[in-house]
Amino acid sequence: MALGTIDPQALERVRQVGGDQLVADLVQLGLDSIRARAAAARDAVGRGDAAEVRREAHALRSSAANVGAVRLARLAEQVELHADARAELHELVDDLVVESATVERALRETHP
Repeated sequence: MALGTIDPQALERVRQVGGDQLVADLVQLGLDSIRARAAAARDAVGRGDAAEVRREAHALRSSAANVGAVRLARLAEQVELHADARAELHELVDDLVVESATVERALRETHP
């Protein structure tokens, strides 16, 4: 797993509250959502749809935070905040897509 990709304490806190099944369910929801939201944000950037970029980034931020993907959540927040700044947005969304793939790999490695 990439160092710092997933905060193991985040999922451990979930495990303490709801057990292994809740963690498994949360990870599966994250896997289902993260890649799709990042791709949708990238597509929205291509269409110049700032409102959709903002919505997808907001949803992605929540999914990332739920599984302890701190860096991805921060990137999603930056995309959300800069959805109207076209010059910065393409690079931010590219970073978001790359990090979402890293998170997905890390979750699959640690929660097969």
